[in-house]
Amino acid sequence: QATKDDPAALAFKLAYGIICTAVGRDQTAHEILNDGMASDFAELPVDNLWTTCTIAYAILAIELDRADAAAQLLPLLEPLASDVAFNGVTSQGPIAAYVGKLESLLGRHDDAEEHLRAALDIAEAFGWQYHRATTLFALAQARGRRLGRLDAEAKAWLDEASELCRTLGFRTWIPRIDELAGAQPEAAPLR
Repeated sequence: QATKDDPAALAFKLAYGIICTAVGRDQTAHEILNDGMASDFAELPVDNLWTTCTIAYAILAIELDRADAAAQLLPLLEPLASDVAFNGVTSQGPIAAYVGKLESLLGRHDDAEEHLRAALDIAEAFGWQYHRATTLFALAQARGRRLGRLDAEAKAWLDEASELCRTLGFRTWIPRIDELAGAQPEAAPLR
């Protein structure tokens, strides 16, 4: 009821859920995501916070590796894939990035890469280095899901994301980049 009376309350609840994923309180984040899924995301405000809140749910689904939530959220965001999220105060960047990340969770690899490449183009056109770095990471991660390893192009994306994060101080992404880079099997030596 509080979120219906004050739509901003949902945005804060979702922000708390995202913070929970960052600090290892995944159970709380799962509960917040499950609440949204149980109502088919009916509590989403029909105002300037709709996109912000929908993307926040998408971030929870992505961070928690929840394909079930991705399947529910993708139809909400996919029609907006060519847009940039902005609520009048803050921007979450290209919506195509979130669409691509959700598609990657669902194994829709071609669609995921197409949307992530489009998001990268938007981030580069606006000069958004943060969104560029996170989209490069997402491209490498999606390629890794598809192939079970990082190919040369995915490694180049990951290297570029790493350089951006280290140079520009996006510190929270560095361990994730390092983990993805380190999780790749070594290539068999040529004979």
